[in-house]
Amino acid sequence: MTSMIDLRLRQNDLSGTIPTELGSLDNLETLYMDTNGKVSGSIPTELSNLVKLTELHLYEMNLNGNLPSELGLLDGLLYLYLDTNELKGSIPEDWGGMRDLEQLFLSGNNLSGWLPVSIRGLRSLQIFRAADNLLSGPIPSDMGKLTKLEDVYLEDNNFSGKVPSELGELTKLKVMHLQGNNLTGNMPPEICKLQKDFSLRDLAADCDGVACTCESS
Repeated sequence: MTSMIDLRLRQNDLSGTIPTELGSLDNLETLYMDTNGKVSGSIPTELSNLVKLTELHLYEMNLNGNLPSELGLLDGLLYLYLDTNELKGSIPEDWGGMRDLEQLFLSGNNLSGWLPVSIRGLRSLQIFRAADNLLSGPIPSDMGKLTKLEDVYLEDNNFSGKVPSELGELTKLKVMHLQGNNLTGNMPPEICKLQKDFSLRDLAADCDGVACTCESS
């Protein structure tokens, strides 16, 4: 079993919790346990021992508890899917060490707190989905340093303050959803330029309770 590199248990009728013993599969590169709605409990910290892991699929389950900060040790991880669970707490600062991470899906949980400053360390991030949570505080201006970002979904949270103009530095941005928050002000012209240049094709936001569009900025 220790030589296994690919484990796929998705879309079954599994129940119970995620076995901590999975952390001993030293050569594991991909782990799919998603779409098992009867699997509950927390994400085992032992999964951080899987140093060769590139894909972790734990979405559409019934997982709860906090996001393990230890997952930040998986600096070779490319895809992390934890959406549609009952996870709570904040996004760990230590996750900023996952420099190769390309896709991070956290939507549909009960996550709270501010987006960590360390998010600027996710330099390879292309898709970030954290919609439908309880996240709050300002949208970090440091997200403008994630120059590979293409899709950002932060809608239906409790973010406040203005939309950072630094997001206009994301020249590869195609989709940005910010509606359903407590944002104020106008859409920065730097972001409107992306839309006018036809790179940003899907922009949705509301500020002060009304649509926050480039036409009104």
